[in-house]
Amino acid sequence: MSNFLKQGKRIAARAKKKEVKQRTKEVYKILGEMEDIAQEMSKGDVIIDDSNVVEEAAKYSERKIGEFEKFLLLGKMHQFYEYEKNKDEEE
Repeated sequence: MSNFLKQGKRIAARAKKKEVKQRTKEVYKILGEMEDIAQEMSKGDVIIDDSNVVEEAAKYSERKIGEFEKFLLLGKMHQFYEYEKNKDEEE
């Protein structure tokens, strides 16, 4: 195999690695934003469930809440509720 072909493969591998890194950054950005939204929503007085999570999240973010984000929000909300419940029991 010539050096020209090897160099092309290296360039393609580097481009793919860069793309994966960018996607990973985007996912972590979404996760962080969903955690912030869930934390703000858990402070509110409204009980959050499957039926109203999208409407309540729209009050805290401009992001369009899809099925993935809805799943993340419900999971984070559960974590925050469990944390608050355990904190209250310790006191």
